[in-house]
Amino acid sequence: MPIMMHDRILMMGFEPGYPRWMGNQALAGGGILMNNGVHYIDRMSYWLNGDVNQVFARCGNYVQDIETDINGMLFVSLSNGTFATTGLCWSAPKTAGTCLAEIIGTEGIIEVLTWKSPIRLVTKNDSNWKEIPIPDGNGFLDEMIEFISAIRENRPASVTPEDGRAAVSAILAAYESNE
Repeated sequence: MPIMMHDRILMMGFEPGYPRWMGNQALAGGGILMNNGVHYIDRMSYWLNGDVNQVFARCGNYVQDIETDINGMLFVSLSNGTFATTGLCWSAPKTAGTCLAEIIGTEGIIEVLTWKSPIRLVTKNDSNWKEIPIPDGNGFLDEMIEFISAIRENRPASVTPEDGRAAVSAILAAYESNE
């Protein structure tokens, strides 16, 4: 049973070719918290099976000449008693880019390196990490296929508009916490 999660999203933002509108507060509505943090909230809520109860956040921009936040830390507590943290950074060197989630449970730990395979896990009875390969694929394409299938099959999509609203609400609460 999951009890907590730590997530880390490190990437280089605003390099040549990066959409410049994302650095404009009026157009983007926020920086890394709004752009990447919302995905963290979504997957954290799904993996830990709980709704966000409370968010404590710090974010800012001390490096780049843009209006939006490029670094942030979130501490989130969920309705089921679990909690999670994340560090988000748009100022990491490109070669250091990573998206790593660690889910700590009552029986062990799962590591998910989002952009790479395999998933790693270790239980309290193991002496070594086990690797579980994941099939090659395109997560964004899989999301669109699921959405189109829901429409064609006249059924609710596995991710609802309410899920999206909850994730954005949590990020807005994070910005409020930062203030």
